[in-house]
Amino acid sequence: MVKSYLIFAIIAAVLCLLLAQSDAFSVELFEQKHFKGRSTTIDVNRGCTDIEDEWDDLASSILPKDCIIIYKHPDCQGPRVRLEPYTFGSAYLREINFEDKISSISPCNFQSTPNK
Repeated sequence: MVKSYLIFAIIAAVLCLLLAQSDAFSVELFEQKHFKGRSTTIDVNRGCTDIEDEWDDLASSILPKDCIIIYKHPDCQGPRVRLEPYTFGSAYLREINFEDKISSISPCNFQSTPNK
């Protein structure tokens, strides 16, 4: 009896880990408009993801795989824009005043807190 509870607990823990990992998704940043030029893939989890220094304030287009919010400052601070996959502005960030300005990204359901 105890053995079956232990097996159930292990299975439940593994399922929880798999579900937690499924919240992560990737976003591809491109150096040029219309998804051209050099690119990099950023893994976005449930929280705020800062852009690595090499790509900070460099992207001209972005290809999100899920709903994201892009921010002009690290730690998901400052002006922001919500982007769904294949929405206006993602192919040419200048159209939404975000060309060469992305410093951090979060999923749409993330709640950022203002710096104090």
